[in-house]
Amino acid sequence: MKPCTQCGTSNPDEAKFCRQCGTPFAYANPVSANPVSAGPIPAGPAPAQAPAEVKPLISSVDHEHPGQ
Repeated sequence: MKPCTQCGTSNPDEAKFCRQCGTPFAYANPVSANPVSAGPIPAGPAPAQAPAEVKPLISSVDHEHPGQ
């Protein structure tokens, strides 16, 4: 039996969490602090580019019928 570090409840040796308070128990084989990389990290999305030509919105206004 192993005691919980938070509440002191005795738990089976194979328990992953305390049966009383739910505190997780440390793993017997902790994960390495320096994980092995599976390869290069892919680059993020390409930055947005400005349009090649910007037309002013006012050019789309109909000039044939002013005042309507």
